[in-house]
Amino acid sequence: MDSRSARALSDLGGDPNGFVARTLQPVMADRADLVFTMTRRQRRLVLAGAPRALRRTFTLPEAADLLEWVDVIGLAQLPLQERARELAARLNDGRARRRTDERDDVQDPIGQSSTVHADVAGRIAASLRPLADVLFTQTWSGSARNPADRLVARA
Repeated sequence: MDSRSARALSDLGGDPNGFVARTLQPVMADRADLVFTMTRRQRRLVLAGAPRALRRTFTLPEAADLLEWVDVIGLAQLPLQERARELAARLNDGRARRRTDERDDVQDPIGQSSTVHADVAGRIAASLRPLADVLFTQTWSGSARNPADRLVARA
């Protein structure tokens, strides 16, 4: 991991130790319940090798934005191993309600300043947090357009 990315991750409370980059193989996407990429180009590359993963593959910002368009009520009641698959299905259903554009891409910070690395890390964290909340720690209620307004702690 680039040292500036590691620093940005650490500044957000993450631990870069032990990180090892891997090349995504088509079989990995085929077997995954949910696939996040950083750019639309990466999504196209994933789908070129694993076209059956279309309904489960999103850019990270796209998936986070789609939370505003889909009903996530009841996901927290599903067994953990089923939540990602069900969330992917619901996000895919929401795709018809929005167009993808350059806002769905996360800038590649490699070769950029520490400030750019920190900005990119912040954007990734901001996109990932509501998805992680849905998948792991929270349940949703109501019909507010802003997912943050629908979050309630699970009892």
